[in-house]
Amino acid sequence: MTGRGPILFVAAAAAAWAQCGLEQARQADSLLARHDLAGAEAIAANCDSKAPFKVILGEIAFRRGKVVEAERQFRDVTATNPNAARAWFRLGQVSDYTFNRKTAQDCFRRAHQLAPDSAPLILHWAMTLDGADAAAALETYLGMATNQDPRFTQRAHALLEIQQVLGDRKPFGLVSNYGRSQIRLEPVSRGRELYAYRVPVSINGGEPARLLLDTGAGGLVINAGLAARLHVRRLASTTVSGLGDQGDARGWVGIAERVRVGTVEFRDAVVTVSESPILGSEGLMGTDIFEPFLVTLDLPDGVMRLEPFPGAADGRPSDRGFESDPEMERIYRIGHMLMVPTSVSGSEPAMFVIDTGASQTLIGKEFAAELAKMRSAANLPIGGLSGKIDDVDAADDLKFKFGGFSVHCQDTLSINLKRHDDDLGMEVAGFLGFPILKLFSITLDYRNGLVKFECPTAQGRAR
Repeated sequence: MTGRGPILFVAAAAAAWAQCGLEQARQADSLLARHDLAGAEAIAANCDSKAPFKVILGEIAFRRGKVVEAERQFRDVTATNPNAARAWFRLGQVSDYTFNRKTAQDCFRRAHQLAPDSAPLILHWAMTLDGADAAAALETYLGMATNQDPRFTQRAHALLEIQQVLGDRKPFGLVSNYGRSQIRLEPVSRGRELYAYRVPVSINGGEPARLLLDTGAGGLVINAGLAARLHVRRLASTTVSGLGDQGDARGWVGIAERVRVGTVEFRDAVVTVSESPILGSEGLMGTDIFEPFLVTLDLPDGVMRLEPFPGAADGRPSDRGFESDPEMERIYRIGHMLMVPTSVSGSEPAMFVIDTGASQTLIGKEFAAELAKMRSAANLPIGGLSGKIDDVDAADDLKFKFGGFSVHCQDTLSINLKRHDDDLGMEVAGFLGFPILKLFSITLDYRNGLVKFECPTAQGRAR
């Protein structure tokens, strides 16, 4: 979970800030909260040797998708000022986004020790804990969070409900044997064109629902009618958000006792239920439910393969470190979204979401303006979990370079991603959609944060 704007630990940092201009630091923070990165950078750069400003510069780098630079700034501050709670907190976020889970937990714990009265920090720390420890931290957060974003308090209530039901059990506990599995994907076509895959998913022993294979989704997301038919146990209200112009949809979080995909069966599956229609589908299946496995999506052949990690009883990761394929490259994860650095028509690499659930490849309007002349495509039916998108442009031919491959894509669509980016806390340049991804066999290593793309030819063309 990420918050809007910076989280200030003023009491812990005021003395250090006074040495380099508390008023300037406040001005830079105010600009950062309004997503004015250039303005904040102009102030912070003049005092970049001072710890608070180095943290601000690290946050600016992170929001621009420059994760390595952000991590360097935060590590520099924690090395020279070990009592800088804000730097520890941000380093925890970077560690989480780079799949260093144990490091993230340690950083959040250190930040919490230094700033025990920071409600947002307690929430992030709680999300790294399990069992009674997690429940206690969530209750502490909810007791303090009187002025927090209501979406976050609602999320905390839902997490607490889940934790109280599961106790010491983890969601999506593996019931079937931890071994190799292969699942046939069901093609979805428009005419002769393949534009998606669905996966048969049995919930609570019911007839399999056909859920969209969606690497851009988190867990299981289904509509309310399907949830009622399959007896998903309702726990707490939530909001369901994604791309679209209609804003967050009402929904709730529940528990399914059993979920089966092919020969793989889980218990205590957390299910997000949308009370609004999910465009073109009964629901979505995020590939992150298979985190204990090495996941290969062979999209040209329509097969998903799951391989167990050697030496692991159930594959549950604690931190990076498993010796994996040297041909794999790093990916980044914010929430459920996996991102890979991508260059478009010669641009500097920027963060793109790997999204098999996107029927088109998308780029943000600001990013697109630097690349090609756009034309209006407002008549195209495009949307997401937050409804239809009206303001759509298109470019005829762009060249995407990622994972060692180059792909020419026709009719790349451009939409406004500002609200999405502000909520996420990072500028996302776009989404690699199914028209591009269907050319590849994609191997995802959720344990180490790695991906490998394989394609019969070094170059391809996506329509």
